[in-house]
This record gives sequence, structure tokens and C-alpha cells, in this order.
Amino acid sequence: IVSRSIHRIGPKPFMVGGIPLIGVSMAWLSQLQTSWGYGQLVGPLLVLAVGAGSSFVSLFPTATQGVEPKRVGMASALVTVGQQVGGTLGLSTLVSVAAAAARRHARALVPQVVHHRISPAALTLLAEVHGWARAFDVAVIFAAAGLVIGLFVVRHSRPRTEVGKEGEAAAVAL
Repeated sequence: IVSRSIHRIGPKPFMVGGIPLIGVSMAWLSQLQTSWGYGQLVGPLLVLAVGAGSSFVSLFPTATQGVEPKRVGMASALVTVGQQVGGTLGLSTLVSVAAAAARRHARALVPQVVHHRISPAALTLLAEVHGWARAFDVAVIFAAAGLVIGLFVVRHSRPRTEVGKEGEAAAVAL
């Protein structure tokens, strides 16, 4: 849907519309509990899929608009590198947050293991789930930052219509 509509509407509405869905899915996942099964994960993952699909499809047209046609390949390559580096840094940050939060939570649960209120396996599970829930909290902040950038930094150019060789009108995103 996005790839077909982006040339008529422009990429920014899809980018700015998809990012809040990513944030909502991360906020939903931050409520993660040890009792959750796959069924409880379907909702937030579907919301994430729609949001990520919408915003990621609009990324390349947004990044390459206004670039000379002979330089679009280079601009696209730079976007790809930025995505890879940003994804790596973002994921490493979230994993670090998850590990630190899990470690703190595990330390707080040690007395319960000592007094045989929970098993060591339960401590591990509770700590890991707590850690990932806190990492999803940070992911909400990442999504909010992305939304601010999308709203205030990314230009919105309206598509213009050009007449092709066969005389048919074609929408081009600027």
C-alpha cells in the first residue's frame, strides 16, 4: 500500500505516521511479563510491522529527493550505511540496557532464592524479562526522537505530476 501511494502523497506522511506505531508497539512490549506466550506478542508485533513497513519504505525516497539523478545511487548507499550503523548502535544500546536492568533485578531477587521463595531458574527468567521490558522503554524514547526528527527536520515536498513519453501523467515525489 505504501509503495503504491508514496508517489501520490509523498514520503513524509508515511514516515511520520509509521513512527508513532513503532513507539506504541515498543510501549506495549515494555509491559512484557513472564506469563506471556506467543499470543500476547502477536498484537505488538503486528503494530510494529505496520509502523516499520510504513516508515522504512518511505526512507529512501525521502533521503534521495532533490539529489541529482547521477548521484542517487551514492545517496542510497549512504542511507544504507547509516541504517546499518544506526541499527547496530541502537541494538547494542538496547542490549546493554537490558543486561544492566536484568543484572540489577537479579541482585534484588537473590534474597528470595536464598529463602527458597523462587528457584534460580525463576530468578533468571524474571530478571531477563525485566531487562527486556526496560530496553523496550528506551526503544520508546528512540521512537519519540525519530518522530521529532521526522516532523521537524525532514522536508515534505508534495509530489508533482510530469507527463511521460507516452503522454500519461506520472506522479514523482520530490
